[in-house]
Amino acid sequence: MQATRELSRLLDAARCAATFASTDLGLDIIATRFFERGPPWSYVLDDPTVDSALADLNFGTFDPALMGKACDPTTTPLPTVWVRVGLSECLTAAVVLHEARHLWQFSRATADADRDDEADAQWYMWNGIWRMHVFDHAEVAGAVRESSE
Repeated sequence: MQATRELSRLLDAARCAATFASTDLGLDIIATRFFERGPPWSYVLDDPTVDSALADLNFGTFDPALMGKACDPTTTPLPTVWVRVGLSECLTAAVVLHEARHLWQFSRATADADRDDEADAQWYMWNGIWRMHVFDHAEVAGAVRESSE
């Protein structure tokens, strides 16, 4: 029962952040999905039962520091972000904001070689978490510490 309540709070945090970001950034509804590190697997590209977003997430060597991933919008019907399970509610929401900013960047791709997309997504993540007015100072401070572990 405790695990169900925790999962429900994480889902609520992710949905709240996705709703905020989609409105703030002018994106379609953002689908949120959760992942956890698993064993490597292989697939056949033209297999209709393969989730292309999941295949994209699992492409290459797993990075244990990976907290989230934005799916290339050309591979999913809705803008989609993945968030690693096991993060706090505040960091879950922050990661959704970070990945949503990458979705926004995808939609505004330019030839600007000087643009630092990662720094921009980091800025949006922490700025957005305050602008959501959902988490208090202690929760945000905890998320900052958690993100650097």
